Amino acid sequence: MAHGHAAPGARRAADRRRLLALFAIWVARRPHTPRGTYGYHRAEVLAAALSGLVILLVAGLITREAILRLGSQPEVDALGLLLVASAGLVANLVQAWLLRAGHTMPARAARLHVLADLGGSLAAITAGAGVHLTGWRALDPALSLAIVCPSCSSCCSCSARR
Repeated sequence: MAHGHAAPGARRAADRRRLLALFAIWVARRPHTPRGTYGYHRAEVLAAALSGLVILLVAGLITREAILRLGSQPEVDALGLLLVASAGLVANLVQAWLLRAGHTMPARAARLHVLADLGGSLAAITAGAGVHLTGWRALDPALSLAIVCPSCSSCCSCSARR
């Protein structure tokens, strides 16, 4: 989609967020000690807060790229977009299935991120098909902007839950 040059960095940030969530779950399972009577449960809260900040940062980058692309409307490789987005959809469906049972804050945050990615994959497939069939290149950045709002909303609702 309209992620342009921001996409590789955004992907790496998302992958690191998932690793951070797994690390936080592992740390939170450690037993309490005489020094840490509450244990390490705060690690989950901190990881979820950091995860939310990363989502907002990536959403800002996607918004910036989409607005720039609305103004210039560069060529869109519609078939390439369809192929990559379809692979992303399959990967996100597998991740959503693997995360379906987690009830901790990082697991919920990771699940919400994967669901947002699913929406992004569906929007990218729609954009690729639409650009291929109609040639309307503005559809790609417009759908990028449309998917940013629900992503930010889910991020804020997960952070508010604690």
